Amino acid sequence: MATLIIKQPKGFWPVTAVSFWERFSFYGFRSFLALYMSAELLYSDAAIFETYAALMAIMYIAPLIGGYLADRFTGRRFTIAAGLAFLAIGQFILCFLDASYFEWALILLIIGTGYFKPNIAASLNNFYDENDERRESGFTYYFTMINAGALLAPICGLLAQKPEILFKISDFFGFDLSNYLNPNTLMWRGGFFLSGIVAILGLGLFLVNSKATYFHNAPIINRTPWLVKALAFIASIALCAILFPTFKAPALMNFFIFSSGLACLGFWFYMSKKCSKTHSKALWTGLLLIIYNISFIAIIEQIGSTISLFVHRNVDRMVLGYEIPASVFQAIDPMFIVIFGPLLAILWNFSPKTSHSASAPLKFTISILLTSFSIFALYLGCHWATPDGLINAIWLYLFCIFCALAELCILPVGLSLITKISPPQHTSLVTAIWFMSRAFAYYLGGVIAQNMLSVPTKGGTALALDSLLVYKKAFLNLGITFFVIGCIIGITAPALTRILVLYFKTEADNHATANVLDPKQISEVNPP
Repeated sequence: MATLIIKQPKGFWPVTAVSFWERFSFYGFRSFLALYMSAELLYSDAAIFETYAALMAIMYIAPLIGGYLADRFTGRRFTIAAGLAFLAIGQFILCFLDASYFEWALILLIIGTGYFKPNIAASLNNFYDENDERRESGFTYYFTMINAGALLAPICGLLAQKPEILFKISDFFGFDLSNYLNPNTLMWRGGFFLSGIVAILGLGLFLVNSKATYFHNAPIINRTPWLVKALAFIASIALCAILFPTFKAPALMNFFIFSSGLACLGFWFYMSKKCSKTHSKALWTGLLLIIYNISFIAIIEQIGSTISLFVHRNVDRMVLGYEIPASVFQAIDPMFIVIFGPLLAILWNFSPKTSHSASAPLKFTISILLTSFSIFALYLGCHWATPDGLINAIWLYLFCIFCALAELCILPVGLSLITKISPPQHTSLVTAIWFMSRAFAYYLGGVIAQNMLSVPTKGGTALALDSLLVYKKAFLNLGITFFVIGCIIGITAPALTRILVLYFKTEADNHATANVLDPKQISEVNPP
């Protein structure tokens, strides 16, 4: 059993471990981002949702730039390392400089994510042969690993909201930290500092453990002069920075989101025309599943914004007389993913061969239905809230259990499928489009948050009873909506599964035929 759980291709675990540290840094920052904007920057709920949605959307548009840069100019290994460096610099700016640099730091975080995210995922694809049965379980382990990083990430939020913990720890070891730091000026900075340190740690481990042989550059990259590579790198930074005005111009963001979507659709059409008929159908099936994924992400990523504020305002967080900071509750969802992830990875290994990737439509159906159940759990919690507007934390745990199972049925499964059906020369770019679907999801999520989950506040605070009424109505409507979407996906699932089964069978037959007709093999059998 132990062999079944950990045995993956050589190089898989060192590369995957880097994502652990990157996600630790990212989710550490995200765990208190909405609270920071509310309490420190005094943003209204509407401003928080607009900024958060724009930031996350652009973070998943930027991978298009990072994916193309790596595929055509700089290679994946260099681009991944540069991404980690930009992430660390952005966090340190937030830590050491004042709030006027907030949006400039966000630009660096956008660049870092754009460089890192598509290329680390596309690199995993190189570890598996065409018919390697470990692919889906491997991507599930990868997804579990990054959520292990997210599980530890709320430590950053704890330091951000409760900096006095550092002083209690130093006192315990007989060291008076107050001689060097003022707790009043350390608020929020500790969280940013730890997020930056974790990104630096990830960069160091990546440079030490990721051998160049794990990353296969296309011949055109090796032929490209270093000056051209440097200019392309600088141009990519400038292009990512141009995305900054979308934070302040919603109309521009709307244009950029939809124009990017049309560009991706055009590229998908061009790519499908270059493929066989069965491959083309599989690509369009993959695009349809990406669209289904958008609706899922629009809800699941509310955890970092609206759900974070909901926990802060309406969840009873008292444990043994101590109030747990709302940011710490960000660890619940990844905790269940870490628990359930290896179990599902083993289940995928034991499932029939034909179901590994072709069963993705069914798993997507299960995921959306589980999402609706998670939302209904919060609605029931609001329905049975205390007279002062607080709900029992057990409902939040139930919400996160359903969300964790839903994520495991859609995100690693979808990523595995997309990398498998993508043409080899476009793997990073297709992977970037998969991640870019999150941009549309965050855009949709921002619309949902502003129109259904926005609570009037004064000085960053809201009455629990007032916010409870808003959340209760929204959770009921969203739960019904996603149940209907899940039923619609379930109706289309059998037809989509048949398309994928035919494609994988055709690819397997072509691969077998190519091996039989391999001139090298023929010469070995029948020497001249």
